[in-house]
Amino acid sequence: MATFVLIHGAGDVAWSWHLVAAELRAKGHDVVAPDLPCEDDGAGLDEYANTSSAGSVIAFHKFHDDLAPGNLGVLCAFGAGYSAGVAVLRKV
Repeated sequence: MATFVLIHGAGDVAWSWHLVAAELRAKGHDVVAPDLPCEDDGAGLDEYANTSSAGSVIAFHKFHDDLAPGNLGVLCAFGAGYSAGVAVLRKV
């Protein structure tokens, strides 16, 4: 099975992934859907990513500790209503 990291877009919260997360867990996958600090103007890239671009990969970096070497992770993200992205990652 895989670990899915579900990253919400700007101005949203992790709850927006709750239906997807429930389906993935029911199929035996691990799911991480962190709330990113959208409201914190002082948050930098290590604390916040608001698009499905490289910033989401930075957010994934913060939450990858549960992946064992060789495991697959799936990063799913969406931006402020205009973009979506998915990346499959393997921890080395």
